[in-house]
Amino acid sequence: MFSSRNIHFAILGIILGATCGYLVAFYQAQSQAQAAMPPNHPPVSTDSSLDALKSAVDRNPSDADAAMRYANALFTANRTPDAISYWERALSLRPDDLSIRSMLGAVLWSEGRPEEARKHLQIAITQNPHHVPSLHAMLLITLETDRDEKKAAAILKTIEEVDPEYSGLPDLRDRLARFRAPAGE
Repeated sequence: MFSSRNIHFAILGIILGATCGYLVAFYQAQSQAQAAMPPNHPPVSTDSSLDALKSAVDRNPSDADAAMRYANALFTANRTPDAISYWERALSLRPDDLSIRSMLGAVLWSEGRPEEARKHLQIAITQNPHHVPSLHAMLLITLETDRDEKKAAAILKTIEEVDPEYSGLPDLRDRLARFRAPAGE
């Protein structure tokens, strides 16, 4: 049986993999700003970073990238409900952005909102049937929420065909194998 801890780590892996570029850039900019500070300058707090990102969103409400950066920072600060609202905002500005849509879907599922997650992921997969982050999240929903082994296996096969080197494949294969194993094994 899948533990909530394993499910949480899988979702976190999806989200972190998809947002890595944004987060790395954010933290590099933050550390470079700190390095440029005069000696004995107090450290920049997470709250001040969030405030700066929020100000950027407020200054340009039509900037999807600013909304995404703020959503990612909110998620990192464990403010997931707030992050969801800014991912939704970014998605409203760029409805065809598969990265935004798949992140939103993964987070919605991790927050116990599988039907909303499924809607976003299905739209992403319709836009691009080979979008691996969306397929990964859809496989998790299909296996762990719907308990549909055959459909999950078909999604896994698609991922294997699209990207045989995908780093998430071992975990997905393991999840499917554990699902197939009789109870007690």
